[in-house]
Amino acid sequence: MPHRQHSRSGPAVRADIDSGVAELVADADRPRAWTLRVDGIPQSHVDLDDPLYLEFEYMRRLGHLTDLAAPAGQPLRVLHLGGGGLTLARYVAASRPGSSQLAVDSDGALVGLVRRLLPLDQPSRRASGGRPSGGRPGGGRPSGGRAANGSTGRVRVRVGDARTVLGQLPAGSFDLVIADLFTGARTPAHATTVEFAADAAAALSPAGIFAANMGDGPPLTHARARVATVRAVFPHACLIADPGVMRGRRFGNLVLAASRKELPLGALAGRAAGDPFPGRVLGGAELDRFAAGARPVVDAEAEASPAPPLDLFDVRW
Repeated sequence: MPHRQHSRSGPAVRADIDSGVAELVADADRPRAWTLRVDGIPQSHVDLDDPLYLEFEYMRRLGHLTDLAAPAGQPLRVLHLGGGGLTLARYVAASRPGSSQLAVDSDGALVGLVRRLLPLDQPSRRASGGRPSGGRPGGGRPSGGRAANGSTGRVRVRVGDARTVLGQLPAGSFDLVIADLFTGARTPAHATTVEFAADAAAALSPAGIFAANMGDGPPLTHARARVATVRAVFPHACLIADPGVMRGRRFGNLVLAASRKELPLGALAGRAAGDPFPGRVLGGAELDRFAAGARPVVDAEAEASPAPPLDLFDVRW
């Protein structure tokens, strides 16, 4: 979830949640868009008028993966480990109507805040007397996009620990499992291991895709270990990131994808290169070299992902 913020910001709504203090900060450039920050760290960006708009760089990488996971418009079964503002769930609901989705988040108060102020079903909220428009989240009917339930499929939200819930799900019940798990700005240790990846593999269909967002910086020790970890479970994997991050020049987000089937590396590379935030895709022999010498991480040895630099989340415009 954590992401370096670049857009201009406006007024904020603040609320205490289980994991700290949440802020919904208005996007000064988009009338009904909001950035969710927890203890000052950007977690999600949601545009209530346009669920197909993805602001954060790493979220765009995950969007590319969902776009290429099946033929355009085909419904998918998607598990989101880490809910935040439900940005990607909204994107899937709008781009693949009829998709069945489950989002898991450990912060019940945050889930309640998002349900109240960034509701998935805008038209029905409005019709039943939801908040009017006027500078607060959730107000008014969207002028674009589609609601994330009803005709576009169902998005369920469950409060609980992602690893625990993952282990309880029926085998083969999802086409995509997306792990965007952070406590503050770090991925918890128990979501970085071979055992966690094995649980994700069990929940996936034979052709399903597992994807994980992570944060790392020079010398990318954590990212290399995460690659080795998923490759201990899945025969195919790739890594997507900003070239500067990939080369170990700065701290940033990297998206790791893995599957039992071959991944669409060429199409992913094309989308990453042509994105407003250009990225690089490593797979095959290049990924072999990237992860050379790294060992898979098991539960008994796991550590949380590294903490980012203190100034990483400063707002810049």
